[in-house]
Amino acid sequence: MQDERVENVYDSESTLPFTLKLQFVLCEPVVLQFASKGDPAMTIWPDMPDCGVYLVWPMDGYQWIHPDDAERASHWIPSTRVWRRSKYEDGYYRLHYGDQTIRVKPSMWHRVDDEGFSVGDKIEILGRFLENEPCIGRILEIRFHKPSGRLQYTIETRELVLPRPYFAEDLRQTDEKVQLRVSDSQVAIPPELNSSDAE
Repeated sequence: MQDERVENVYDSESTLPFTLKLQFVLCEPVVLQFASKGDPAMTIWPDMPDCGVYLVWPMDGYQWIHPDDAERASHWIPSTRVWRRSKYEDGYYRLHYGDQTIRVKPSMWHRVDDEGFSVGDKIEILGRFLENEPCIGRILEIRFHKPSGRLQYTIETRELVLPRPYFAEDLRQTDEKVQLRVSDSQVAIPPELNSSDAE
């Protein structure tokens, strides 16, 4: 079964709500729901957090960026940096790239898959049958590689930036909490260590 996205569109001519189903070029079904004047507008929000890139400046001027963040955003956009969009508040989305945060109004960006890594995460580079030199490091950059359509990770280890980028399958987070299984074997406690006999 295919997913359907629903978008509400206001139809000033109609007095009754109606639904129109269209098939777009990407063969992704989209349902457009037209509401009459008296119906409240329904807003569909994207699932967040999600990730995306601004490969081009999305519109003329700076009106789409929060005034306090315009100068900082102009240094970071456009680029292949992968931003994490966390929430929508006061008319702006909050975008994060490591410890950098900017606020932008809804604007056109290229959504990419969230692979579970963020800038600043402590990771382990996996050996993968001697393809990589295993080590522990930190994610310095996450970039969208346009030709392959994949995310590439720049890693820093011992304050040195590794010369080549890595893909998600090369990495494992080291911040994961380890779950120990309950032991099914009985362990005998020596009498001299048994606290109940100490008194």
